[in-house]
Amino acid sequence: MEQIITLKSGVLEYPWIIRAYLLSRAETQGVELTPFMVLRGNPHDYWFLDGDFIDRGEID
Repeated sequence: MEQIITLKSGVLEYPWIIRAYLLSRAETQGVELTPFMVLRGNPHDYWFLDGDFIDRGEID
């Protein structure tokens, strides 16, 4: 988990999966998160990311 959060996992999509999870949990709990400094925008807008992989939300 630490490697993913520090962007050292080697899988570009993993941080985006964690980001989506955190945003979802924060929304359901009514928590306002500090904006992300690195992972911004919609991952589907980045040609080099696998959007379907991110949408599945699974980390091996």
